[in-house]
Amino acid sequence: MGAATGTGIDLLNGAVKFFADRALRTILVTYRDISMDEFERIKAENNDFETEADREVLEQDLTAVCIFGLQDPLRDGIVKSIEQVSAAGITTIMCTGDNIDTAIAISKEAGIVTV
Repeated sequence: MGAATGTGIDLLNGAVKFFADRALRTILVTYRDISMDEFERIKAENNDFETEADREVLEQDLTAVCIFGLQDPLRDGIVKSIEQVSAAGITTIMCTGDNIDTAIAISKEAGIVTV
């Protein structure tokens, strides 16, 4: 990945890009050390964490422990299927919630993107 330079966020973003360019999904492990009393206070002050927005308060002042990439290999036959539908004149479009770099790498692996 290269020398460690920049801010912590820059390093994490660099790791995400590194993994994503290799069609890996990234997982970041973090923690925040708080007591149960503090957790209950924060929960009470934030609508008992009923919504995702209510829970976001917990995502502050986190310490990153590690980041890693997970491979989710293409299913057997995907490349051949993409080749067949392409030969038939059908354009394949992939819809995903993945990081854009991961989506591009997976699309290239599958033969959806050929550039």
